[in-house]
Amino acid sequence: MIASLSLGLLAAVCWGIHDICVRYISQRTGIMASIFTVLLLGAVVLKPICLYYGNWNALTQAALLRPALSGGLFVLTSIGLYNAFAIGPVRLVAPIIGSFSILSVGLAFWSGSPVSPL
Repeated sequence: MIASLSLGLLAAVCWGIHDICVRYISQRTGIMASIFTVLLLGAVVLKPICLYYGNWNALTQAALLRPALSGGLFVLTSIGLYNAFAIGPVRLVAPIIGSFSILSVGLAFWSGSPVSPL
């Protein structure tokens, strides 16, 4: 439990730093350049992990289609996020964006997954 709490806090700190950086960078540079930089850095970090742990024999067309769709939707939502940070203050935008976890729990409950208070 301590490990998951620590990782959750680390993720929250990283997202906070990301939000503040995006606020200032998105006002100076283009949104697409910012998104490209974030995605490129993420790919650089994930590539060695994927190469080491990847189960390449299990890749099917459906297994490739889902991440491609997810990535496309991520880019669209990132454009909205970066636009929101470009025009609004972090103290207004960050709580609205941070409410995605409530939506995730709601969707899990709606799909029939057990959701506990913990």
